[in-house]
This record gives sequence, C-alpha cells and structure tokens, in this order.
Amino acid sequence: MKIITVSTATYHAIMDLALTDPEIFPNFKTASERLEDGNWAIPVSEEVHDRLQNFRSEEETDDDAIQKLIRFYRKHGLN
Repeated sequence: MKIITVSTATYHAIMDLALTDPEIFPNFKTASERLEDGNWAIPVSEEVHDRLQNFRSEEETDDDAIQKLIRFYRKHGLN
C-alpha cells in the first residue's frame, strides 16, 4: 500500500464521487487519516499510485493531479 496526500477539498471531492458513483471508487475505504496540517493521507494500491505518478506532471502534486482527474471525469465521464 502506498500513501497519497490530498487537501480537504480533494478528499471531499473523492468522498462525493465514492458516494454518488461507487463504480469509480468501488473499494474506497475510509481508512484515510487526517494529518496535523489539515491534509489527508489516503492509502492506495501500488497500481493506483503508479498510474497517478505517470499521469501527473513534475510540477503537480498528487492533489493537483487528482483534482485534474476529477474535473475531467465530471466533464467527460469514463469514456
């Protein structure tokens, strides 16, 4: 298991998708941990972590990349 760190806004966006479209996050666990700085540490599989690292640009954080993916999904869906 790998850990990604996201902002509260991103965490809530993931939770919203997990609740409204469970096929997107079929195995989303609430095992996330709120960090002292207010961000969230979320455990993800190695596959998800590797895909995220391949998707994001060097300047982006995990949070930036996930927000970009969420915006794309909300606009275009999975296809």
